[in-house]
Amino acid sequence: MKKFAKSVLPPFIVEKIEGRIYLQKVLENIAWLFIEKIMRVAVGLFVSVWVARYLGPEQFGILGYALAIVAVLAIFASLGMDGIVVRDIVNDPDCARETLGSAFVMKLAGGVLTTVLGLSLMYLLRTDDTLTIYMVGVIALSTIFQAFSTIGLWFQSRVESKYAVYAQNFAFLTVSAIKVFLIISRAPLIAFAWMTPVEAVIVAVGLVYYFRVKGNYMRQWQVSFSKIKYLLSKSWPLILSGLTISIYMKIDQIMLGQMMGNHAVGIYTSAVRLAEFWYFIPAVMVSSLTPAILEARKIDQKLYYYRLQQLFNILAVMAYALAIPTTFISNWIIVALYGAEYSQAGLILAIYIWAAVFIFLGNVRGIWVVAEDLMKFSMVTSIIGLVINVALNFYLIPGYGPVGAAIATVISQMLISVGSSFFYSKTIFIGKMQMKALLLVGLLNRRRDGSLVK
Repeated sequence: MKKFAKSVLPPFIVEKIEGRIYLQKVLENIAWLFIEKIMRVAVGLFVSVWVARYLGPEQFGILGYALAIVAVLAIFASLGMDGIVVRDIVNDPDCARETLGSAFVMKLAGGVLTTVLGLSLMYLLRTDDTLTIYMVGVIALSTIFQAFSTIGLWFQSRVESKYAVYAQNFAFLTVSAIKVFLIISRAPLIAFAWMTPVEAVIVAVGLVYYFRVKGNYMRQWQVSFSKIKYLLSKSWPLILSGLTISIYMKIDQIMLGQMMGNHAVGIYTSAVRLAEFWYFIPAVMVSSLTPAILEARKIDQKLYYYRLQQLFNILAVMAYALAIPTTFISNWIIVALYGAEYSQAGLILAIYIWAAVFIFLGNVRGIWVVAEDLMKFSMVTSIIGLVINVALNFYLIPGYGPVGAAIATVISQMLISVGSSFFYSKTIFIGKMQMKALLLVGLLNRRRDGSLVK
């Protein structure tokens, strides 16, 4: 075992993982991702709060609105196929070059489509708002360079995410420093919009560099129309479900902007940013443990479902540990960080933070959905969730403003991430697993042969 692990881990954990090479590799991968994300939380929170204070609710609302528009359309850049690409590389490493090459071309085309769609949508929603249209166009450019995230999928399939972390950290820290300089130099709003594509470019350069350090070259990738057709046939339900998910994740900010103006968006976004900072937890756990869970599926179904249940349980506890204290100190958090100008966001944060409980469990269910090839289920349930979310926002925003939007988000997340598991006979079993995690049933039950990874 590496020396740094022995120095930071308790002795009883060191003893448990001694000699278990794959487990050590997975834990190291998780550690790297957590280090990267925790750093992002600390630095990102500091910079985001400073930007919000500098811009004020009105301009911060314009920036949040533009980012929300691009976030909704960004599914056309990722095409919802990341999990499928990782799964295929794990299951068939010999086809990795063809899979990566085809995925890269698809993502590149998707980024261009996202930019065109973003500008077109803004001309429809805010015809005379030149500044917001321009900001959406600038921010959308980042989705073109996100095609290079395909390299990150290759690292993920090999449980070597630290290289992607290096690239992302360097880009994040560089852009954060630039944002601080922009604040000090009293830069205009549009300058902050340009930081999104700048960060995407730096990440892309970093990923290419580390890919070459590992002895690989993108020119070795192969583009196959049959592979593109295959990836589209498998991912189109995920594209639609991802689009609906991104819409109901951001429709609250868009509808607030259209119905109540930029100031309401600024207040709401300040609370949402704090809550969403913690969404890295399920993302890290799921991305690192997906290969081990998929491998268990090929070996033993009982072990496969046991590992899923354990991950459900762990993330449920983490979500509760986040949501419960935040509920009681939300007002203090908002005023301490953003100032009295944003005090209305306290109640919004206290409500919105509970969406994390259902989002955490939904991330784990995503592993199972991809593994069992039930992408159409994901699409249908996402559409239902979107309809409910839009209806709730139309009903609640006029009377309750940003607070109503937060309530709508929590209810729709509960239905889409957990409740929808009981809509379909094939998914009831996974729904029961989610409910066990929510109710903390069997959390303390342990099997000696059932660790998340061996």
